[in-house]
Amino acid sequence: MGKINKKEFEVLTKTEQVIMLFREGKEVADRIEDGFDIHLFKLPGLFVELWYPSKTRKIVKVRIVNPDKIKKDYKDLKKLDIV
Repeated sequence: MGKINKKEFEVLTKTEQVIMLFREGKEVADRIEDGFDIHLFKLPGLFVELWYPSKTRKIVKVRIVNPDKIKKDYKDLKKLDIV
């Protein structure tokens, strides 16, 4: 798949978004915040987070993240020059 923009991604169902992330994306980082395991994926053109409650593996949120937020929340990625 080629580059996808925010609008194209947002019109997909949550299930379609998750399938796309697992098939086309690359997991680049993870973090824990307020009882959630958050996994950051990179698609061509987008960064997307998957949110799971730490005690379950059910995805409760799929969220597009802008590069400024990534730099704040994933400090190690700056060292790897991903953002």
